Amino acid sequence: MSNVASTKPSNCTQTVKLLDEKEAATYCGMSVSFLQKSRSNGQLGNRTKAPAFKKIGRRVLYDIKDLDEWSNSFKSLNHLAEAANH
Repeated sequence: MSNVASTKPSNCTQTVKLLDEKEAATYCGMSVSFLQKSRSNGQLGNRTKAPAFKKIGRRVLYDIKDLDEWSNSFKSLNHLAEAANH
């Protein structure tokens, strides 16, 4: 059974799906360690920026919409040589 938190504000018709960090890591293909470190370190040098997250009490949650936007912010490459140009 998934720990996906689902919230629906009374004035909104769209459901917001929140994932814990393990589910978010699986969803976006990154490690839990990456999410933890990128949250703590912020944008340092040439490191990959962290996806947006929500801190609710002691829990860290990720909105699926934010994970999709984060993933889509990176350019798709056809060859590794293209990465050197970015």
